[in-house]
Amino acid sequence: MFEITKWYLYYLIEMMTKKKIDEDFFCSELYAKYGKDPDRLDLSTFEKNVFSEIELVSSRFSSNEADHKNHPGVFYTKEDLYKAVLSAAKKLGVLSNP
Repeated sequence: MFEITKWYLYYLIEMMTKKKIDEDFFCSELYAKYGKDPDRLDLSTFEKNVFSEIELVSSRFSSNEADHKNHPGVFYTKEDLYKAVLSAAKKLGVLSNP
C-alpha cells in the first residue's frame, strides 16, 4: 500500500502529464515532498532513480524567460521539464493518455 507521500509523488506526475498543474507548482511540491529528504520515503531503488532524474531537472527549472535569456544553458525550460516528467511517467507506469 502506498503511503500518502509516495502516492502524492505519483499524483504530481500524473497531473503534470495531463497539464492540470503548472510547472512552478510541480517543482515546489516535488522539492517539498521528495527533494528535501528522499531517503525518508519508502521508495524502491528504481523509483528513487526515476524521481532523482526529475528532481535534477526541476531543481534547475525556471519559468522566467529572462533567466534563459541572461543565462543560456543554466536553467531548464518548460519543455525540458515536461519531457523529464513524461519519461518518468512512462517508466513508472503512470501514463494514461496525457
